[in-house]
Amino acid sequence: NLALRAVVVDSYGRCVWQTVSTIRVGARAALDVPLRPDMARCQTIHHSLQVTLLDSQGPLDQRAWDVYLPDKSRGALDDFRSGFMPSYWVRTHTDASFTAWLQQLGFGFASDGSSMESAPSLNLPWHKFFIAWRPFHHLSGTPIRNPCLSDPNALEDTIEKALNVVRHCRKYGPVFYTIGDEVELVRDGKAEVCFSPHCAERFRIWSKELYGNLERANAEWGTEYGSWEDITPVRAGEVRERGNFALWVDFRMFMEDVWIGAFEAVHDAVNKRYPEALLSFSNPFGRNPFSGEDHYKSAMAEDIHCKYLRPDLIKEFRSFNPTTPIHSFYGYLESVPFCRYFPWHFALNGGDVLSWYDVVGRQNRYALFDATGRHTPRSKAVVETTADLITG
Repeated sequence: NLALRAVVVDSYGRCVWQTVSTIRVGARAALDVPLRPDMARCQTIHHSLQVTLLDSQGPLDQRAWDVYLPDKSRGALDDFRSGFMPSYWVRTHTDASFTAWLQQLGFGFASDGSSMESAPSLNLPWHKFFIAWRPFHHLSGTPIRNPCLSDPNALEDTIEKALNVVRHCRKYGPVFYTIGDEVELVRDGKAEVCFSPHCAERFRIWSKELYGNLERANAEWGTEYGSWEDITPVRAGEVRERGNFALWVDFRMFMEDVWIGAFEAVHDAVNKRYPEALLSFSNPFGRNPFSGEDHYKSAMAEDIHCKYLRPDLIKEFRSFNPTTPIHSFYGYLESVPFCRYFPWHFALNGGDVLSWYDVVGRQNRYALFDATGRHTPRSKAVVETTADLITG
């Protein structure tokens, strides 16, 4: 006669379910014992299922498994939260212990580029960065993007990468996912893109749908194209010489459609496979005509707006799509007065989660705390100010 004791313990060490079963098993025999724990009352994401085999003398063997309830973080955006970006300081500090320390200081949300396995074990809502960053980031000055977002094979590869990341991370309960950091058609307007054959062909189709017939297109552009196949995208310098910018403006608007269309393709594929996944697009590093960013189109496509420290962006996205939650980063080289002002500005303009970009860093000017975790004037201002917002 043996007994099998099963216990479910949550991330705070509380027993949320237990059962003891009496079993009989012969020598070298196998026995399946079904366990049906009641998890309806659980409040955390991470749990440990601990199973012990006992006889009349005590324990004979024990096993434990991690059990995740990712849906428990779904309400994290119902109220204001102060957050942090941990992926920079985990290089030098123990992730779980510092995360718990930051929670004690009022930080209740994490943004991370890794899988952030410690977040659910600490019952900390978090969001996953970089699910498909590289295709949405172009640093070079070449006129053809690598990869080209009009290339079906490149887009299919991008979608698969995003699906793989979500598949890996979803059990840890991220509140939402972000395509990448500082995403844009091209960095800082270094080049006009994209002049690949894929984009050229799509632009001809786009133009035909817009104008209907070639005569109207030629009249608008001041051109004399003989067929749709003759149309080629143009750079600003070319149309400046002609004195008619219409063709260039249309091409820039087309590239904005390509840009947001690539995000929507990733979004729709992820949402079809994982309907609970919420996606954000982030924002460009800088503002220029070549970034591909149309604020209205992005606002209507995103499930959550994840924007950097830009009051103009926050107000615009809130006005375009009032019901969508907003997450923003702040910090960098900002002053102590700013640390007291901006959290209130963000919250009163409908912001939901405000995360400090780099919390603890070694010789890092952006860091909120110093390299040993001691307070700085900025950290004191942030902790005091956000405490008022969190507690009401």
